[in-house]
Amino acid sequence: MKRLWWCLAVFVLSVALGNFVAPPVISSMKPLANGEHVVEWSDGTREVFTVTGPKKDAMVTVGDEQMEISRYSMETPHGLVFFFPWEPEHRSFAFYDAPTDTTAPLDYVGRVEVDGLRALRFSGEFGEVTRTFDVERRTGGVVAATRTSADGEVTLAASTQDKLVRDASSRARILWWLQFLALASRVIAVLAAATGLILLVRRS
Repeated sequence: MKRLWWCLAVFVLSVALGNFVAPPVISSMKPLANGEHVVEWSDGTREVFTVTGPKKDAMVTVGDEQMEISRYSMETPHGLVFFFPWEPEHRSFAFYDAPTDTTAPLDYVGRVEVDGLRALRFSGEFGEVTRTFDVERRTGGVVAATRTSADGEVTLAASTQDKLVRDASSRARILWWLQFLALASRVIAVLAAATGLILLVRRS
């Protein structure tokens, strides 16, 4: 009888971990958080994106302009501004380039690797400037970016890129463990249920 109770306890605990712990934590990682996001470039310029507002109705300030932004799709009325959605699709996104006040398509180019992270590359033309973003494929975090014009190529400042890579690596690692926990818990729940059923049949 003890074994049956152990199987039941393991089954209940595994179901709880697999369905009521890991998934909500993963969901809580997806929305864009409030705060000031400073992006510094190698030419000394900087962009500041300030996200404010309640849980559902977020606003983002880009330069002197304030606009609504979706915490999940990361879209504003003009398109993306710097943030990408969770698990970005391999497609074109409308993108708003604040320095040139231009909205244009940011096209999916292909897969790349940045400091050991698997990323997706997006690129678009904004007037005489080409902007390219490398985005961590699962969390949507930008890990590298360039601006190219007739004056040459400008990359993210080393301090900014290091921080973005650290943040993306941390989130990707947490996501991997949570997904592993959810999968392992469900497998253990199935094994516990099967073992309990076998014990029950043997007792009868």
